[in-house]
Amino acid sequence: MLICKHCFLDAEMQSEVEANATSEGACDVCHKQGKVIDSSEFADFFEALLSLFERSDAGKPVAEMVQDEWHLFADNHVAEVLLDEALQSSSLGFSRTCASYQQAVVIIGNYCTALFFIQLNIRVNLF
Repeated sequence: MLICKHCFLDAEMQSEVEANATSEGACDVCHKQGKVIDSSEFADFFEALLSLFERSDAGKPVAEMVQDEWHLFADNHVAEVLLDEALQSSSLGFSRTCASYQQAVVIIGNYCTALFFIQLNIRVNLF
């Protein structure tokens, strides 16, 4: 799936698209014209992000929780499309809904963010 910088609100993600775009064309997600990159280029990032969540049959959709906390994507629709694709191709083996969190460290752009997750309370320490 081809995506563009307009799929993201996060400046680091937008920069990654701009720097590594393979062609010009229409985005498969938001349908805007511009530089596009295959979404698989973000597979490792999305898998690391999704690995922060534990499986639950009674939780909120993972795309909704990611968007509520980090606002990485342009909107909830983009978050759902990209994270659903990542869930389908990941080796994590869980459904689209999650309720519990685990403690983890994830690299986002040039920042190493320590994320401490306890239920739906989130505290972020940047270092």
